[in-house]
Amino acid sequence: RFRADDFQIPPHRQAEIVVSNPSWRISHTMDNLSIEQPTVLDIGRLINLHNKHLLTNLTQEQIKEGFIRVTYDPDNFKSIINDNAIVVVKTQDEIVGYYLLGHSSKSPFLEYQFEALNMYTLDGIRLSELKVACGAQAILEKEYRGKGLTEKMLQKLIEQVSSKYNYLFSSITKYNSNAYKVHKNSGYIIVGEDESKYFVCLKLNS
Repeated sequence: RFRADDFQIPPHRQAEIVVSNPSWRISHTMDNLSIEQPTVLDIGRLINLHNKHLLTNLTQEQIKEGFIRVTYDPDNFKSIINDNAIVVVKTQDEIVGYYLLGHSSKSPFLEYQFEALNMYTLDGIRLSELKVACGAQAILEKEYRGKGLTEKMLQKLIEQVSSKYNYLFSSITKYNSNAYKVHKNSGYIIVGEDESKYFVCLKLNS
């Protein structure tokens, strides 16, 4: 069983989460990388990226690299974009990653997370009584991982939604080791679990 302390940000990673460039342009060896808000014109590319990482579309070998389970359709993505609850990594005209909150999407695939808010507490307070956004989820193409891009997307996303939400909430399939590692490194803590999933929460304001 993992402990909440296992999900704290190690000191050597904390500096990676600070982005000093106000334009959110990324200085890496890769050309033309940016972190920005998508528009409805990006929905087709978002769906392509999303479906590429869906568990049901992956081989057993690909599953080891991480996966997502929640399905979003074009209307779901439109709601998320209109809620300013998504940021993307772009290289030229290609979207190679996103970090989103599915809270406003009304996707039926998130119903279990909304139900979990009534089951678990944080600091003695039921999560359903707090300003919590469900459906925190990130995707990043394999070749762009290990460069701090997920952390930078998260910081940009927090900037966009912190006036509405105080916590981000998600679930992790227990055998999805890549998602476990990403959430752990970003500071999420486990607030509950069932047979197959951990439920995790990130406090936005200290």
